[in-house]
Amino acid sequence: MLSSKKRLTSADVEKVLRSGFSQSKGGIRLKLLVRTTPPPTSRYAVVVSKKVTAGSAVERNRLRRQAYVVLGRLGNFNRQYDVALTITRIYKTQKEMELDIKEALTSKII
Repeated sequence: MLSSKKRLTSADVEKVLRSGFSQSKGGIRLKLLVRTTPPPTSRYAVVVSKKVTAGSAVERNRLRRQAYVVLGRLGNFNRQYDVALTITRIYKTQKEMELDIKEALTSKII
C-alpha cells in the first residue's frame, strides 16, 4: 500500500477525473493531471466500480491493492502527476494488470 503522502484525497480525485487527460489500455483507464504545487511527488488513486466486481468488496479491494503495488513500482515519472486509475475489468493476475498499466503510462509519460 502507498503511504498517505502518495495518495490522492477524494477532492483531488474529483478534480483529476474532471480535468485530467485520459489514456487507456485494456481494462485500465488513466486520468492524469500535471502537478504544479508541492509536494514534489506523484500521487495516486485507484477506483474500482462495484459493477466490475458484481458487488464483491473482497474482489474490489484485491484489485485495488494490486494496482497500488504496480503504481508504486512504476511511479518514477519525469514530471509530477496526480493519477486516478480506474479498473474496468477483473484481472486474474497482477502481471496482467501491470502490463496494461505500463502500456497506458508509457504512451505519453515515461
